[in-house]
Parts: sequence; C-alpha cells; structure tokens
Amino acid sequence: MEAKTPLSFRVHQYHYYARSHDAVTNHMLMIQSALLEIGISGDIFAHDRDGVSTVREFKADRVWDCDLLIIHFSQGNKALSDLTRLEVPKALVYHNITPSKFLAHDVVQAKLSDLGRLQLKSLQGKVQWVFGDSLFNCRELEQLGFRGASVLALLDLSEPHWNRKINRKLRLSPPWTLLFVGRVVPHKNQAGLIETVQALNASGTQAKLKLVGGGDLLYLKYLKGLVKYLGVQDDVEFLGRVSDEARERLYAESDALVCLSEHEGFCIPIVEAMTHDLIIFAQPKTAVIETLGESGVHLLTDDPVLNAATICTVLKKESVVRDILNSQRQQLERLKAIHDKEKLQKRIETLLMSLRHPPQLRKLSREISYDSNAH
Repeated sequence: MEAKTPLSFRVHQYHYYARSHDAVTNHMLMIQSALLEIGISGDIFAHDRDGVSTVREFKADRVWDCDLLIIHFSQGNKALSDLTRLEVPKALVYHNITPSKFLAHDVVQAKLSDLGRLQLKSLQGKVQWVFGDSLFNCRELEQLGFRGASVLALLDLSEPHWNRKINRKLRLSPPWTLLFVGRVVPHKNQAGLIETVQALNASGTQAKLKLVGGGDLLYLKYLKGLVKYLGVQDDVEFLGRVSDEARERLYAESDALVCLSEHEGFCIPIVEAMTHDLIIFAQPKTAVIETLGESGVHLLTDDPVLNAATICTVLKKESVVRDILNSQRQQLERLKAIHDKEKLQKRIETLLMSLRHPPQLRKLSREISYDSNAH
C-alpha cells in the first residue's frame, strides 16, 4: 500500500517489556511497519528490553514528540504514572492480563497481575481510545466501564506467510505426533496435555507430545516430574524456545495441535495451525472460543481419557478430518476479514485525522466551503 497520508504524523508505542517471539512485541512491530508504509513514523519504547534492538529504552522526555501514544497493556506497571502524565493523546490496546489465580506459585507475577487489573480500571478518562486484540478482551474492557472498545488487528493475515499452500498427507493411523505451542505456565495447562498423551498410550494408541515454548522454570520442573510419574518419558519432548524455521517444521510434521489452555487472550498458535492445515483439538475457553469459532474439534471435558478417545476417533476417519480442516479454512477467512494490515492503517489514520481536524472544526470547514461555493 503506497504512502498517502496527507499530513505528517508520528505515532509512538509502549509496552512495559519487549521480547523476541513475544506476541505483544510482534504486534507493536507490525503496527510500526504498517504505519510506516503510509508515511506515519514513530518509535517503540519499553522499560524492560530483551533482545529487541529496534525498541528504545523508555524515558518520558523521549516520548512527548508524537501525535498519538499507543499504550499496550498486559500486566501491572509500576511506572504507569510516567505514561499517563504525558500530555499527548493516548490509545489503549489491551492484550489481557492472566488472572492471579493461575499465578499462585509465583508471588511476584501474581502481584503484577492484581496491580495490572487495578491500573487498567484507573486508565478510564486518561486514554482517548480503547482497543482489544480480540472481542474477548474488548468485553473485559466494557465490563470495567470503558466505552467504545473495538478490535484492533493483531496480525496481518494478508501476508504471504499466512497464505501458504499446504499439501498435507493425512496419517490416519498411529503413531501420531501431537503439538502444543505456548509459554510453559500453569494456565496453558501442559499438564493436561501430558495426561492426555499418557491416556492415549495406555489405551494402546501410540502418540508423542511435543511442547514448544519457554517460561516458568518451577512449572517446568513440575511437568518433568509429572512425565516421570506417569512413565511417559519417551513420549513427551520439551523443546523450549525454537527458531521460526524449526516451528514451521513442527507444524508441518505434526498430526494435530492440541490446546487445553485455561486462559487465552487470543491464541495465535491456533491461527498458525490453521495456515498449516493442521487439525486442531481445543477446549473452547476464554478467547479460544472466538479464535477457533465453530471450526476444529471442541474438547468439552477436562477428562484426559475422554479427550484421548476423541482425538483417536477423529484422527482415524479421513472424511471427518477433511470436513474439520475445511471448517478451519473457512474460519481462517473470517479471521482475515478482521486481522488485516489495511484495516489497521485506516483505523489509526482516522484517529490521527480526527486529532488534526476535530468534529467541530470539520463541521465549520464544511460550512465555510458551502458558503464559498454559494457565492
């Protein structure tokens, strides 16, 4: 899309931390790139930077020179007052906060979660616009009293990366490889996945589970203990963080993505699985309901034996698998209608134009133009 913004604008973005392979950081980078295409410049700032050289260290005197500051929010931030004191127009993008009940083993993260929810509510009246990266997150904003929350594209699903042509060969009999991609944290419920693969193998169905993602070392230690206790050391592989290329190979080589997550603000791996034509089994909780829609296979129980039976039954039936994959392709098209770079560009450009031309000025301008034409 060619640059066409008639006025020079500058949009800065902020999130407390920036990490490589992090969904919020990737969102900020996508927004920055999309806006630059239409002539809107701006920097990304964070207090805590880790391996992202394009993100600048936050200092209040570096951020004031913008038309709009987009604040991305996903946890408590002790320095939030430094942001809200800045006398620039602000927009909030809410990426959801993991409830502290899932963080009881980590006092620091639990406190950040509780602080974040208090601070989120306090932002009312301090930001001009509010967005969520999913309807699930928008509803939470509305429940807190924010008005006018709408979805801001999290991904650019028009990119070639999301539109590859896959010629996947279905494996209709075991052994099967099950995949999960996500941080190693309790609310992602890798424990439930391990119990499910144990139930599959106990029933005589050979299956292996590959877990991608880094995260909570204490929870990881618990999971490894669970693997040993259940006797599935040869059936579960902890891969940690992997490169983009390795992740692509894992999607291509696996037979199903299985998600038993208790809490998601969007769940990008579901979309990644759709683009790889990989059948998805997931519990329809929180934002997974929205991202998966009516596609995939909904697992409606926490019972690993029943979930194992469902996975086994579905994967053996070619006609069923093909129908499910078709439903996922249709859902992907629905997501593309929402998560699109051009829609994001138009949304931000409209906000910026309203700052330069507020409604009263636009009305006056139209009246002057009308009078001039009359004479």
